[in-house]
Amino acid sequence: MRVAVWSPLPPAPSGIADYTAELLPALAAHFEPELVVAPGVPLAPELGHFPRRRPAALARALAGGAVDAVLYHLGDHHRFHAAIWRACRELPGVAVLHEIALHHLVRDATL
Repeated sequence: MRVAVWSPLPPAPSGIADYTAELLPALAAHFEPELVVAPGVPLAPELGHFPRRRPAALARALAGGAVDAVLYHLGDHHRFHAAIWRACRELPGVAVLHEIALHHLVRDATL
């Protein structure tokens, strides 16, 4: 099963980025993860062996069967999560919520 993982990733200064980096080897033991990474966003060298997909290509990959599922990691920080939040409202997937409330994210992404 091919799983697109959309999350902040190291070297982003984010606990969710660190958590996702630690989770990826366990996911890779059971699935074929690929990272959703926007152009120009740096990626830690230790994650360089994972396939990457641009966010703009995710909908087509999901519709065409190149990706079987999407795993979204969401926190309350607009800088790291606004694009993920917008995408998970449009594309089906599993959302991991790392915060009790996302009101700052929603406020900053919509106002």
